[in-house]
Amino acid sequence: MFGVAANVIPFGLGMVLTGVLAAFLYYRASGPPLTGGKAARLGAMAGAIAFAATALLAVAAIVIFHQQDQMHDALMKAMDQRIANPSDPQVQAALQWLHSPEGFATVLAFSMALALLLSMLLSALGSVLGSGFLRDRIRPRL
Repeated sequence: MFGVAANVIPFGLGMVLTGVLAAFLYYRASGPPLTGGKAARLGAMAGAIAFAATALLAVAAIVIFHQQDQMHDALMKAMDQRIANPSDPQVQAALQWLHSPEGFATVLAFSMALALLLSMLLSALGSVLGSGFLRDRIRPRL
């Protein structure tokens, strides 16, 4: 459940912490720290699970509190503010497409896929870093 809470920490730090936590829990459960490749796979999986749980909770909250229209309006307002020159005819056509249900669904699907990929990447990085820190803690006995 920590991974879900960590994904709301800004600047990707929560996603990195999710990977570090996954490496630490693996270390506690099985003993030796992970190698780089296994740590990256574990972190990516932890990031995907944390992203899925966060997305499901967000969707459930939106549906339960009937906030679909407010979310749609907020996303459209954010996209409109990001457009530099709305007077260009091509930009106006793109904005009209974005305001259509198909355009909104396409942008939302692309955004979710990008967020999943970013979550997996940063969690994998965190897991590799966490396993490296744990590997440094183990000192061979002479």
